[in-house]
Amino acid sequence: ATPTATATPTPPAASHPRHEHETLSVGSPIGLRSETHVTASCEARDDVSNARDHHHQNGPRHRVQASPSSSPSSSRGFVIPPSRAAADEKKSKSKSKSISSSTRDDEDGRDAARSIAADRAASLAAAAVASASLAEARLDPNAAESNRLTRVAEALIAGGRPADALLVLHRALALTPRCLDAIAKKGMCHQALGSHQDAYDAYAAVLAVEPTHALALRAVGALYQAHGFLSEAAGAFKSALRSDPADRPTIERLAATLTDLGTRTKLLGSPNAAIEYYREASAVDGGYAPAFYNLGVVLSETNRHAEAMACYELAIKLNANDADSHCNLGVLRKLAGDVVGAIDAYEQCLRVNPNHALGRGNISIALSEHATAVKASGDVHLAIRGYERALTFDPNAAEATYNLGVAQAEVGEIDRAIIAYEHTLRLKPNCAEAWNNLGVLHRERNNVERAVECYNRAIAIAPAFAQPLNNVGVVYTTQGNAGAALEALQRAIAADPSYAVAHNNLGVLLRDTGDVPEALASYAECERCSPDHRNATQNYLLSLNYVHPGESAVVSDAHARWGARFQEIAGEALPRRRFARSDLGAGRERVGGALRRRRENSDARGARFIGLTRRDADSDSDADADSDSDADYSDDVDDADDAEARDALLSGRALSPRRRLVVGYVSSDLYTHSVSYFAFAPFRDHDPSRVELFVYSTTPREDAQSTRLRDAVAAARGTWRDCAAMSESELAETIRGDRVDVLVELTGHTANNKLGTMALRPAPVQATWIGYPNSTGLTSIDYRLTDAICDPLDTTQSFVEKLVRLPGCFLSYTPSAEAPPVAPAPCMTAGFVTFGCFNALAKVTPRVRKVWGRLLAAVPNSRLVVKAKPFLCPTIRARFLTQMLSEGVESWRIDLSPLTNGTTHHLSMYGMMDVALDTFPYAGTTTTCEAMWMGVPVLTMIGGCHAHNVGASLVEAVGLSEECATRTEDEYVAKGTALASDFERLAATRAGLRRRMRDGPMCDGRAFMGRVEDAYVEMFEKWCGENRADAEEEEE
Repeated sequence: ATPTATATPTPPAASHPRHEHETLSVGSPIGLRSETHVTASCEARDDVSNARDHHHQNGPRHRVQASPSSSPSSSRGFVIPPSRAAADEKKSKSKSKSISSSTRDDEDGRDAARSIAADRAASLAAAAVASASLAEARLDPNAAESNRLTRVAEALIAGGRPADALLVLHRALALTPRCLDAIAKKGMCHQALGSHQDAYDAYAAVLAVEPTHALALRAVGALYQAHGFLSEAAGAFKSALRSDPADRPTIERLAATLTDLGTRTKLLGSPNAAIEYYREASAVDGGYAPAFYNLGVVLSETNRHAEAMACYELAIKLNANDADSHCNLGVLRKLAGDVVGAIDAYEQCLRVNPNHALGRGNISIALSEHATAVKASGDVHLAIRGYERALTFDPNAAEATYNLGVAQAEVGEIDRAIIAYEHTLRLKPNCAEAWNNLGVLHRERNNVERAVECYNRAIAIAPAFAQPLNNVGVVYTTQGNAGAALEALQRAIAADPSYAVAHNNLGVLLRDTGDVPEALASYAECERCSPDHRNATQNYLLSLNYVHPGESAVVSDAHARWGARFQEIAGEALPRRRFARSDLGAGRERVGGALRRRRENSDARGARFIGLTRRDADSDSDADADSDSDADYSDDVDDADDAEARDALLSGRALSPRRRLVVGYVSSDLYTHSVSYFAFAPFRDHDPSRVELFVYSTTPREDAQSTRLRDAVAAARGTWRDCAAMSESELAETIRGDRVDVLVELTGHTANNKLGTMALRPAPVQATWIGYPNSTGLTSIDYRLTDAICDPLDTTQSFVEKLVRLPGCFLSYTPSAEAPPVAPAPCMTAGFVTFGCFNALAKVTPRVRKVWGRLLAAVPNSRLVVKAKPFLCPTIRARFLTQMLSEGVESWRIDLSPLTNGTTHHLSMYGMMDVALDTFPYAGTTTTCEAMWMGVPVLTMIGGCHAHNVGASLVEAVGLSEECATRTEDEYVAKGTALASDFERLAATRAGLRRRMRDGPMCDGRAFMGRVEDAYVEMFEKWCGENRADAEEEEE
């Protein structure tokens, strides 16, 4: 499985050695959760988290009034003045009808007030009598002294001495009992001293005489407001403003009261009525920020976001230090898609209040979401910084922690990503995505046991979660636990029938267990779900080699169709480099000299290597196709600026002794893998005086074999580049920067290949070799290295590339440094011959089993040992034994073994067999060389395609062709019987076969690479010659 986001990586190698390439895909760390953090490698998935930004409190701010209690004791003594009672009651009913603003608490308060009014009737009557003599009071000769005392009381009140002021007012009122200002000031003193009932009585006395008395109206409104009678308070403040419209304190109190009424009404479930109160408050006082804030809250809650944002912005304009408005504005900006604007608002909120809890949480979410967008744009490192900043505001944000892990895994920071996922799981133990992704990373670290544990935890949390089901199926497949793998992959497909990766991996499993036709069907289903799924289409091509003879047009046409389509996709996705003649440049010194002399002096190298065209050696029309292909890298050069470069090109063709041929190799199999045993020769044995060597390793996980290969390159004065983290286009640019002349890919249609790089043509001459038994299908690859046995001159197999037949075998083998000594022939002690095969089970076709059955029948008492990865599964073992029983071979004559741990143990198992049986039409390569190195002759068959003939080429290279190479099934049985009948000869062959290999051409890397270098020189000179010919045509 792979962390994030998209490409479908392949799993690590199976128990080595691997004898063929695989493109088994694993599920990915599941990608990103856009807002909050909880999901990468089969596919990465962007998951939207459930985290939400939060509004601040919806209640009134700066003044949160409690609702009045319904108990008489709390409201006793607050009475609506008689002169205003009827009008206010009528107004209250009207407002209740229009905007439903009255509340049960208000009604209870009014009932209490009316009951108190009856109790206070006497005092009110006295006040009425006093009003009748108002005029007389104003003419009182004591008024001057009373006024002076009243002013003194005002000063005492202003100085915070209401008790002293009250004594002075008593003296004033003794002089002029009907002085309304003194009575009002008396009420203010009682209010300041907490005697609200006495204060109200004083105000009521004033209003009974002068209903428009502004101070008394304002004061009684404040009493109503303080005790939660908001409607009455609002009425009093409005009356006060009618008397004194410019009184600022009254305006502010009315705005606050209306705002509190709006909040109370909203909380009772009437948002529209609340909006009216808030709007009225803002109309009364356009500078009262809480009205705009609370209006913004209710507008936001009713999904009127644009209006709400305008309210928050106005609230902030009125009060820039309003942290809550900044916070809520950020929420609405984020909802509108303006994440950057939201972050700015949250930052302003935290500038005002660094400890604002909602602001810190919301900015963490927004920063995480913004980092996700940055990551999607391709800047993963910047995204990582964004996630890290998000966590500074909320270290416990599981979503940001999760997304940080996804990003870190994508840039190869595996250890950091593991820490991030583990922290995510401490915060959110049931995050299935984090468990899956953690499993992927443990798999990357080869901690398979821990990976399986993590996958199973994810499955336990989410039984229908396709990715961990797929991923655990991949692990079981690589282990050979076919039954468990089949169950997991089928569950993954049931959970998500369109999950292309699982269909591909099911195909790999079915192929490994020998059911190639069903594997092809799974690959086809994968391609149906994802038409451009690269692994599936290439796995399909690989599997065709198992079931179709090479002469069948099915295989060749499928490869050619894939190549044409892939070349088209690569051309659309990235600009394709087309080589013009100017690319030769003055910096490349031309033709002649040491390399040519070396080639001319080589023994037995007279014939030219480049012979077979793409379709038919005798086809004139294919020669035309060759020239069309060459046009891809010999574009017309019309610019005047290129004239000098063209002249330099035409001045000569030879590679001088001062410039070597630059050769590059691209491979993802530079670890304990079958290709690695054939890569040592080109990496170790190039002549440094002829070739400047570059190795581009795209190996996902290196091991001890990788180190040995790297050391060989260093010893040959070559350059090793680690390119596993590069995209195919980045790799192409790296190769161009190294000015490679001949680029050779060693992987073909197998795991982690870089055919996309080859499609971009980073070098003027490109070839394929070693890793794949068929055509790549790419017209951007010019040549395919082979030999005359694997691809004879009369072959009917078709290739897109031109064949370059090397003298002798096209491979040079370097045995494992871990190989044990050759064991004695088992037949000498057992008394019977043991045949054996360690090839992939997919190669053991029904036809192969039939011929093996005939052979074992012809050699009584002989036994058969077969080792293959899926034999770990009892079901597969039983199926194979049943299949062989149908060919007449009893189960007691067959020993089955799964893959073993370690190269030494694997090679030692060749000590169990006397004769190795090759498969057809897909012969073994590494297994054949291993068997012979361990002293075991290999019985093989020549056929009609390259894959069929590799074994014949290898046994020819060690001088065993006469005894071991066959052309028909009958000859296969006959030669096998002959080998089995002579124990002494088998023992002698076994004793000398390793020496014969070591001293023969198969392991003579230096001589072998001399022939390869000659081929490279001829390829490059051919390209130079074609460029010169094109240039001469232009001049004519």
